[in-house]
Amino acid sequence: MISVAVIGMGLSPADLTAVHLEIIRSADLLVGGARLMAHFPDIPAETLEIRGRLTAVIDAIREAMETKRVVVLASGDPLFYGIGALLIRSLGRDRVRVYPNITSVAAAFARIGEPWGTVLVVSLHGREGEGPLQAALMESETVAVLTDPIRTPARLADHLMVGGHPDLSMAVLERLGTPDERVRWMSPEEAAEYILKGILARKRFYCFPWLFGLGVRYLKWLPASLFDSYMTRWAKTIPDLEY
Repeated sequence: MISVAVIGMGLSPADLTAVHLEIIRSADLLVGGARLMAHFPDIPAETLEIRGRLTAVIDAIREAMETKRVVVLASGDPLFYGIGALLIRSLGRDRVRVYPNITSVAAAFARIGEPWGTVLVVSLHGREGEGPLQAALMESETVAVLTDPIRTPARLADHLMVGGHPDLSMAVLERLGTPDERVRWMSPEEAAEYILKGILARKRFYCFPWLFGLGVRYLKWLPASLFDSYMTRWAKTIPDLEY
């Protein structure tokens, strides 16, 4: 059985090293989201697109790795709220080789020029409620929060104002690593009115791009109860992907 290689893509293919690229080119089976695999149209390998529930993808990888070199593409760093942890749990630590890269949180703090060695990172992806965010704010001056289509920056900003945190500042970073990347500072009141493709964070909050954010732009107009019910079921089909 051949070990599966999990390649962290960083913010974009520009973050890939020569080692990363050599491994990708050697793949017999290339696995990843359509957005990531689109960067490698000329790779002479079979492809398996990751969509929704991952059970079938894991089963296919487990079968293929008996005879093929399987390479999985992951956004950011595979072990930072990414697919790497799921593959290790499912296939075994000795059957998975992870090749790390920059995370969206590291990139965001680099963009705004602040250290993040003591930052608390909280994931609300697919979770119920904003309790982890409240707990993190009580514990640390700086918090990075990964959101999902339900807990958008606008919704969390509303939560902050209701919870008595209207004076916090939020750094909003959109589409990191792309030509149309944007960085801006906002108050919770401003962010509450801002529909964002994003991730939220801090007593200065940091907001980063989230892959499926465009869907929120339309589904958010559903009645709140229906929207929450639909999006909770949908979000749980996806693991804690970084962005």
